[in-house]
Amino acid sequence: MEVIIAQNFWRRLLGMGNLQNRTAPSAMLFPSLRSVHSFWMRIPLHIVCLNKHFRVIQIVQLNPHSCFFANKNVVHIIEFKEGSSLLRGLKIGDQLTRYESKD
Repeated sequence: MEVIIAQNFWRRLLGMGNLQNRTAPSAMLFPSLRSVHSFWMRIPLHIVCLNKHFRVIQIVQLNPHSCFFANKNVVHIIEFKEGSSLLRGLKIGDQLTRYESKD
């Protein structure tokens, strides 16, 4: 799964809203973040909330022009474009592993 990591202020602010073309990756990881917004989006997002061990603890849909505030156990958030094939089969309790490309 190719995921962009939102590591700077602008990437975190714009999120997936700046990546709405078809060639953009389908997901963005927000490390050490417990809330997201969809102010720039025209389509819904799916939000996958992870604990400190990258275990899925919550999956929600976020409509355009909305905010989401996760519970206290959430440490990381992944935004997925609506309809992303990467979401198929993903469920609460799944363990994700983070590998960073050297490219």
